[in-house]
Amino acid sequence: MEFKFLSLFSDSTFKYFIIAYMVIALTVWIYTLITDNHSIMDKLWPLLPMFYSFGYLYTAIKSSSGPETDLSRLKLMTLLISLWGLRLTFIFYRRGYYKSDFEDHRWTQVKKRFNYPQEQFKFQIYNFFFMALTQNLILFGYPLPMWYIQTNRQDPFNYLDILILIWFFVFYIIEAVADEQQWKFQSAKYDWIEEQKKGLSKSKYSPEEIKDFKRGFLVKGLFAYSRHPNYFGDICLWWCIYAFTISAHLSSVKFSSLFNYSMLSALLMTILFQLSVRVTERISIKKYPEYKNYQSKVGKIFPTFNPYSHKSD
Repeated sequence: MEFKFLSLFSDSTFKYFIIAYMVIALTVWIYTLITDNHSIMDKLWPLLPMFYSFGYLYTAIKSSSGPETDLSRLKLMTLLISLWGLRLTFIFYRRGYYKSDFEDHRWTQVKKRFNYPQEQFKFQIYNFFFMALTQNLILFGYPLPMWYIQTNRQDPFNYLDILILIWFFVFYIIEAVADEQQWKFQSAKYDWIEEQKKGLSKSKYSPEEIKDFKRGFLVKGLFAYSRHPNYFGDICLWWCIYAFTISAHLSSVKFSSLFNYSMLSALLMTILFQLSVRVTERISIKKYPEYKNYQSKVGKIFPTFNPYSHKSD
């Protein structure tokens, strides 16, 4: 196993990325102390991986020995990360994440658990280590496979790269479709709620749609197979980015070389999403009486083979 993580700290070039990470983490923490708004990382989530990936590509170009150096894999990885980041930036903008007063609703639950603001110390420790450092570390590490590839001997672009590329787009589409299905459902639901407030005698929505709105949460489309299909797509596409470290050394691959330090971020992100779902679903169970039934029949993140039958509600 190639977990030479500590060697990164002695690299004369990589130290600048570490400095950037620490500056961003401290800036984010100080910002939350000043504003008492803890969703700054939500705003930065799609942006920082693009920033770091362009940094890695720039250093690869600067250190390349000449035009014969093959940078096609690194350029492709930068493009894929940028496609992910730009799409998510649009999604976050559409949801209002970039409004100055936006704060994710899950922070309300976290603050209650820490009895904040009455008890400041424990919450600020959590805020510093989990939000400022750990979440930032995940974003810092998302494109880290690029650094691993450019600092080790790599094979030319090969068939495994193409296979990884195909799977990346499969998971990219799954995430995009899930986000769009959720957006359309929630938009229509709140539009129907506004209809009810106005006391309109006739709704533009069908009885089946109204039944879905009354349920409160989406159980159709990809959500019939996974309670969080967008998380499933996101997790898998970042493991695809990691998989490029394997295709880069395909000619000498062995079991031990399947694992290296650049998998840390994908691993942390997989765990983080599990924790995030726990917080989200505590809220959903309290809000929606039928959610427990849905929860018992549909996979949390990874899909189940049998789709949820909403007719049995």
